[in-house]
Amino acid sequence: MLTYNFAQQIVDRMMKVIPYNVNIMDHRGVIIASGDSLRVGKVHRGAFEAIERGILIEVYNSSGGAKPGVNMPIYYNNEIVGVIGISGNPKVVGPFAELVKITAELLISQEYTFKEKRMEERLKDEFLHQWAYLNQEYDLVFKERAKVLNINLNIERVAVIVKSIDSVISPKFDKLRIKISKDEYLIRLNPQTCVMFIKFSNNMEKLIEGISSLIDNVYIGIGFKQDIVGLSVKQAFKSIELGERLKPNQYVYNYKEFVLIHRIYEGGDTKEILEPILKLIEEGAGSDLINTLDKYINLNGEINLVAESLHIHRNSLNYRLQKIQDITGKNTKNYLELFQLFSAYTIYKLGCKEANNIIIN
Repeated sequence: MLTYNFAQQIVDRMMKVIPYNVNIMDHRGVIIASGDSLRVGKVHRGAFEAIERGILIEVYNSSGGAKPGVNMPIYYNNEIVGVIGISGNPKVVGPFAELVKITAELLISQEYTFKEKRMEERLKDEFLHQWAYLNQEYDLVFKERAKVLNINLNIERVAVIVKSIDSVISPKFDKLRIKISKDEYLIRLNPQTCVMFIKFSNNMEKLIEGISSLIDNVYIGIGFKQDIVGLSVKQAFKSIELGERLKPNQYVYNYKEFVLIHRIYEGGDTKEILEPILKLIEEGAGSDLINTLDKYINLNGEINLVAESLHIHRNSLNYRLQKIQDITGKNTKNYLELFQLFSAYTIYKLGCKEANNIIIN
C-alpha cells in the first residue's frame, strides 16, 4: 500500500523534471500526495474512474475534485495500487503521461522489493536468534520456518562465538562476513558478541586462524559439531568462559579442551575432588606449592623447563614435588594421580564454592 511519505517523494521527483503539478491517489481515489498540498485528502473523480476502468482517463473540465489533466492507474505485480495524475490540458501534458507512469511504477517496484527484502532479513534474523538458543529437537513449525527461509537444518554445523574484548563487535562484524560461505550464517547476539554457524569440515583450524588474523582483540570460542546447533553455541560460550579463567593468555578456546573438566565441574559435589588442593592451601606455604603445581601441569612435567620457569634448581623443584605428594597423597609422576591433582586444581581456579570458602576462612 502506498504511504503518504513515499508518494510525496515520487511527486517531488517527478516535478523536478516536468513543469506541471503531479498528484498521486491511493487505491480508493483519494489524493495522498501532490505538488499542491491543499488538494491532499480530497477524493479525485478522475482517479476513481481510472481505477474502475483500468485505463488512462483524460479530464477536460474541473469537476468532482478533479482538475483538467490525465490520470493513469499504476500497477505493482499486475494489481492497481494507485493512480498518478498530471494537471493541465490533456493534449499538452499527455506526452509526459507514459514516462511519468513508468517511472512511478519503477520507483514503487524498487520500494516494495526493498521492503520485502528487509522483511525477509528481519524474519531470518529472528529465526537465527531463536536457532542459536534452541537446545532441543526442532518441531514441525520450526522446520517449516527454516524451509521458507531456505535454511537447511540437516547440515552439521559448528558454532563459533566471537567476543570483542575492548569494544563493541560492530566494526569487526563486516570483516567476519567475508568468512561466511553458502549455508553458513553470522548474527549479532549482543553489542560485544556474535556467533557464526559454520559447516563442519576438516579445515576448521585453518578457518579459525583466518578469523584470528582478520580481527584482533577478540576471544573466539568453538563448540562441537552438532545436529542441534544451539548445543554447539552453549559449548562455544562455555569454552570462552572457562578459557578466560584457566588460560587467560590465550584468545582461541575450543570446547574439546575443556569438555572433561566442564563435566566434572558441572557434575555436582566437587568437595572430594578438591580435597588435595584444599590441603595444599591449609598446610602453609601453599602459594609456592600451588604455583609449582601450576607450572608442572602447564609445562607437561618437563623438569628442566619447570625449574627454569620457577627460577629454582632441579633439586629444589624435586623437593617441592615431594612436599606436594606428602601433603596431598598424590604422586605427580603417576599419571592417574597427576590427573586427580589437575582436576582439583582446575576446579579450584574456576572458583568453586568450596575453594572460595577455604580462601575466605
